[in-house]
Amino acid sequence: MDLGKLDLAALKRYKRHYRVRTKHNSTKAELVQAITRHFASQPVMDMDSISFFIYAVKNQGTWAAAAGLLGCVRALTLPGAASLSGAVVHSEAAKA
Repeated sequence: MDLGKLDLAALKRYKRHYRVRTKHNSTKAELVQAITRHFASQPVMDMDSISFFIYAVKNQGTWAAAAGLLGCVRALTLPGAASLSGAVVHSEAAKA
């Protein structure tokens, strides 16, 4: 992913949101380098990502999908939460 294509304001928002440490008056090139390093260090759970994608596509445009996706995002961000795959299966079981 080429983060250099993002404008300076987007890079600064990413830096602030994820608390990426850089010097105070970083250039765009320095921000891109620091953010690229941070982005690359984030773990990706393949099965959870695939389950999330399939669920989103299957339920595209429905209110239940929006509510389900919110629960999935929370499951991804809460430490010790069940895996996203479990959240999707649980959501599907609740619909039946």
